[in-house]
Amino acid sequence: NVIPIGQASIDITLTPVADNLAEGDETVTLTLQPNANYDVGVPGAATVTIADDPAIVTAVATDADADEAGADPGTITLTRVGGNLAAPLTVAVSFGGAAANGPDYGPFGASFQIPANQTTFDVVITPNADNQVEGTEDVILTIEPSGNYDIGTPGAATVNIADDPVIATIVATDPNASEVGPDTGEFTITRTGGNITQGCVMLP
Repeated sequence: NVIPIGQASIDITLTPVADNLAEGDETVTLTLQPNANYDVGVPGAATVTIADDPAIVTAVATDADADEAGADPGTITLTRVGGNLAAPLTVAVSFGGAAANGPDYGPFGASFQIPANQTTFDVVITPNADNQVEGTEDVILTIEPSGNYDIGTPGAATVNIADDPVIATIVATDPNASEVGPDTGEFTITRTGGNITQGCVMLP
């Protein structure tokens, strides 16, 4: 750098580069080096502090109620604030709760990506209808730590999956039988609910 003729000083502009790294405040120190053209006075160095602006990610159940009946989904929305919006952001997650990732919904992997120039991403929890009597089960998505963002509040969200078990009824559709003939009687077992594409064992 050269101080032009007729000037007593020059400005060196330090422009931070926005990223999606949670790295805390950082410092840049510029130190004058000895040279035959000048003596280094005091102070001979100066420091600029770059304040961090990491992405802060939260998780909210924007539709907390799912149902096996009709495969009615629930939704958990991941939202980011701050950071470099022009770049995509990969968010690490884990799944817990009584519902199992794969058998009961999904399956999902261990991360989702919020696309560039978007602040949200919806994780749609679509129940896998089965023929098990299991009651309402919860799905808990938790944001896991990463060097790419800070975890905001709330850092976890829950969707509840309502059960839709098979309901079986039995009716004597021909209640009159006779040894004469013989004349048969008949019972009809009917199922409602559950997943009609799966078999269901009815025990007498």
